[in-house]
Amino acid sequence: MIKSDSGKQVMLALEDYLDALYDRAYEIVDAHWAVVREMERKSSGWENKSELQLRCNRKGNSIVLAWNRVRWYGSKQKGNRMRQLIHIAKPAGSYAYSLSKLLPFAKEWEQPLVRETEEKLAAIRQEASHVVKAVIALRHALNRAASVPMEESVEEENDASSNQP
Repeated sequence: MIKSDSGKQVMLALEDYLDALYDRAYEIVDAHWAVVREMERKSSGWENKSELQLRCNRKGNSIVLAWNRVRWYGSKQKGNRMRQLIHIAKPAGSYAYSLSKLLPFAKEWEQPLVRETEEKLAAIRQEASHVVKAVIALRHALNRAASVPMEESVEEENDASSNQP
């Protein structure tokens, strides 16, 4: 049976791995937004503004890297302009969004950036998925090990038998 301290060390290492993946994803998303903000600053008019929103969140062991479409309703002059976020679905069983779903909402200047960003994020989604599966498997193993009564180790049995007259 593995010592619980060893299991805890492995769990901490896996959690550190997830932290590093989240930090890397956050940097990619932040770099994406820096380019979008710069391009939007240079261009005038709503027709040149991005219709895509990218977010990076972490809750527990879950890293969420999701795209949304942004739609605006109402009048800016009347003060009733509202933003609506529309979820763009990632294909089931896939780590990457379909570019055919993303690119129609990307401006021409934005398309190469969306391709590059999504390629990087898909790799992180896949890596994070495997790490989370390892966390789950380790958690099950530790729970199982904790539920089994400890048996005397072979060394303890040998020590006890050698002390007998």
